[in-house]
Amino acid sequence: KIIKKSLISIKYKEEFKSKNKNSSLCNTNFKHGNLKEENTYIGNLIIRNIPFKSTIIDLKKIFSKIGKVLSIRLPKKKNRENKGFAFVVYQTLNDAKKALIFFQNTRIDSRNLKIALLY
Repeated sequence: KIIKKSLISIKYKEEFKSKNKNSSLCNTNFKHGNLKEENTYIGNLIIRNIPFKSTIIDLKKIFSKIGKVLSIRLPKKKNRENKGFAFVVYQTLNDAKKALIFFQNTRIDSRNLKIALLY
């Protein structure tokens, strides 16, 4: 019975992966460890204390000055305002470190940004 169950679960996982090959759910680029498929490190930052009226476009304009930004996530409340923090993913770890140093305590709309590197 144990063998049958494990074979079924393996078969199910393979079918799920093949059906959802191009799905964002199966994207392995941003899994834990910050490794892309090419085994190059990417830089993840958490940006805290951002103004509640900021948008992804605003953040993209600011943070793309340092290096290539792969993605920005801006969690929102039910009233569609952002929650005051965001996640920025840079193509390289060096770019993320430069942004951390450059933008730490930067004042935007009377709020000082607090930035941390996520490993």
